[in-house]
Amino acid sequence: MEGIICVVNETVQSFNSEYNLGKEVGKDLLHYCRPAVERYIFTKLYDKLFAMYAIKNESEDLIFVNRSRSIKKMKSKEVMEYLGISQKFILESKSVSRNSRMSLRGILTGRSSSS
Repeated sequence: MEGIICVVNETVQSFNSEYNLGKEVGKDLLHYCRPAVERYIFTKLYDKLFAMYAIKNESEDLIFVNRSRSIKKMKSKEVMEYLGISQKFILESKSVSRNSRMSLRGILTGRSSSS
C-alpha cells in the first residue's frame, strides 16, 4: 500500500511540475489532480487490493459472522442483555392492558385518555 501511495505522490508531483509552470490556468486545475490520479490507480487495483484486505481480515470476519449467527438465535431480551443495555431500558414482554395502550396512544398523538 505504501508503494501505491508513493506512485500517487510521484504522479501528482509530475503533473504539478509539468503543467503548472506558474500559469493561472494550471493552478486552478491542480487541486483536481490528486483525486483524479487516486481514482485512476485505485480503480485499476481495486480487485487485488480487496482480495488482500479480505485475506488479511479473514479471521476477524469469521468471528463477526459467528457472533451474528449466535445473536440471531437469541430472543430480544437476551440480545439486549448481551449488548449491555441496562435493565431499566428493557421492556418486559407482559401483555399490556387496554387502558395502558390507550394512555400510550394518547401520549403519542397528543390527546389525553379521558377525552
